[in-house]
Amino acid sequence: MAQQKPIYTFFVSGFDFYTGTMSRIVLRRKSTLSQRLSLVHLSALGVVFAVLVWLVGGYLHSGGPGQVSAATTMTTVPAGSFIVNMGVVPQTVGNALKPYGLVYEMMITHGIPVLWVIEPSKPKDGIDFTYNGTDYRGGTFIIPSSYITQAVQDSIGSWMARGVVGEYSLVSMTLPVCMEISNFPSTVVDQLSGNQDIIIDYFNNAGIPSSAYRLGTPSTINNCDDLWVNPHGDPAWSTHGALWNFINNLNGNIWSQCHAVSMLENVRNPLDTTQKLNFLTTNGLQCWARPKPNQLNAPMDVCGVAESHAGVPNGPFNHFLPTDPVMQFMGNTDSATFQGSEQWFIPLTSSQWRSMTKKCVTTQNQQGTPRQGMKTIYGPAYDDPSKGLVMYQGSHNLFSGDSATQFSVAAQRSFLNFCFVVGKRKQFVLNSTTIQGTYVAGMPAYLSVSASGGSPAYTYSWTTTLSGTFSSTTTPSTVFTPSLQTATQTGTITVTITDACNRVQVQTINVTSSGSALPVNLLWTKARRTVQGVEVEWSTGSETDNDYFTVWRSEDGHEFQPIGIKDAPGNSNQVRSYFYLDNEAPSGELYYRISQTDFNGHSESFTPVHVEGMDSDVLISVYPNPVSRKTTILLTSRHAGKGSLEVWSMSGKLILQQLMRIEEGENSLNFQEIDRLPVGKFILRVRVGDQLVGTTRLVKLF
Repeated sequence: MAQQKPIYTFFVSGFDFYTGTMSRIVLRRKSTLSQRLSLVHLSALGVVFAVLVWLVGGYLHSGGPGQVSAATTMTTVPAGSFIVNMGVVPQTVGNALKPYGLVYEMMITHGIPVLWVIEPSKPKDGIDFTYNGTDYRGGTFIIPSSYITQAVQDSIGSWMARGVVGEYSLVSMTLPVCMEISNFPSTVVDQLSGNQDIIIDYFNNAGIPSSAYRLGTPSTINNCDDLWVNPHGDPAWSTHGALWNFINNLNGNIWSQCHAVSMLENVRNPLDTTQKLNFLTTNGLQCWARPKPNQLNAPMDVCGVAESHAGVPNGPFNHFLPTDPVMQFMGNTDSATFQGSEQWFIPLTSSQWRSMTKKCVTTQNQQGTPRQGMKTIYGPAYDDPSKGLVMYQGSHNLFSGDSATQFSVAAQRSFLNFCFVVGKRKQFVLNSTTIQGTYVAGMPAYLSVSASGGSPAYTYSWTTTLSGTFSSTTTPSTVFTPSLQTATQTGTITVTITDACNRVQVQTINVTSSGSALPVNLLWTKARRTVQGVEVEWSTGSETDNDYFTVWRSEDGHEFQPIGIKDAPGNSNQVRSYFYLDNEAPSGELYYRISQTDFNGHSESFTPVHVEGMDSDVLISVYPNPVSRKTTILLTSRHAGKGSLEVWSMSGKLILQQLMRIEEGENSLNFQEIDRLPVGKFILRVRVGDQLVGTTRLVKLF
């Protein structure tokens, strides 16, 4: 599912056009662009560009300022993928809410990212794509076939038995993917009001387990919490003031409904009135509580403001943003929002909705103005894309008497969609993964992964369904060696990364290990310069009818010439080592390759190894390289005196330095600090006095 990258790839990585969040800008350079534009300048450019797209693009697909369609990527979805039909009508708990439980199980239990397909130009309830005679609508979820094992098939079958509707594709398709869903937000449900069962019912209807959330109060939330859910209640600074820090400093997100919304928007810190919880308005909302007849002239109501609104808004109600992820549901939410103490929201006459709020479901009150009445609205707190997202929905409970009616399902889908959107915001990112798809039995292969974002530090776990071993299963880089066997193996290699807040990212690759059908199973080949010449060594795990080995040399890595022969034992079932000295090796860089010839005259060549060219003043040999604690540096120098070994990064930064006495002639040196090196490639420099006398390359695998 990898996409072809252009020469320059500019990612506004933390800014999601469907959420308005900005956390990181990354420049991937494949030419000299970074030599002309600094990353700082690009970051500023990215912020300006993102905001302009949000505002200027806001007039697309109706809904007024700030209303913009979801950013999508055309992605090839392979045959055999499972398509969840989210547009079945009538919408029920089974066919429209249980799919969220299926997606949750795919992410959390199986470690599978699920694709969310949304056609970026569709009208309300329009078609996302058509396959096999079915028009898929409502924001389609797809489980890629590359992740579907028998266990995953069994899981899908169990959800279909609970009402999920879907099918396995028979052909590959290129579809508009809005996002990969791979993280569910760590959610805290407010328990101060005693209305937590409302939210628990939403999760139960979807089949999302209780492990996905916890009950708590604002004072208990921390950096590992992603979403605060306030179903009802009377927020005040004394009880909910911690939400200011949650939004501003912890990059948290908030969802609220009923009259907790107008109460929340009017909360101020009595000791510092600059700290306000008016996340989506410039100066607060009209209060949910209508003054009693004998209190019409009362200066303040229960919200601490002098204005209140009617309990029932003016209809009809318009549903905008048909391509926004939050608005992926069928039909409307009307009946589900006609209950409770606050069914809609409207700013004070001295206030208005912030410019970046997304006006999802509107009333006819103050239609077309910045104060328009809202039933559903969300956006970045304080119009600041770097802060958390906040969403409000009217109604005490998103039920309309029967949890299976289409109105309730639509309203609850909007809430669950918001959960998926904010789950993406704190998810850490896999920057790169090196896992090859094919292996040879008995031949070691280097694997690595790197991550950023979320909450470091990360822990790692490597697993495989192949027969084989990892040099380490808990480090970001490792070496995998498939077991020696003649049969071909097929399976998967999986790396699971977990951050300090237990957010998880999983990368699974389908792999094949070809059997060791060759007469010789070559384990490794090494070559290093010495004062006598180049020493070539190799080792075998087994040999069958093997007559002899040939040592080949090349000065360009392409044209090889035979330089020597080593006899073989014929047959062997144990590890054997071989040595050849090339005492006529030229001084430039060289390549060596081993081939074997069996008794029938058939030959097989193995992967060549590289040897650095010889400096005129010094000869450096590092063994082994890739380096480890046991690495020895052999140095033949024409200089003597106080010197140093230096390790430099490939970008020119000094990382390690060790002072020592270097003698003229041969030196055997132990670099005591070498185990401190991170994984990567480096330059080793040798100095005698102030003179640089030699360099070579180092590689650290783990």
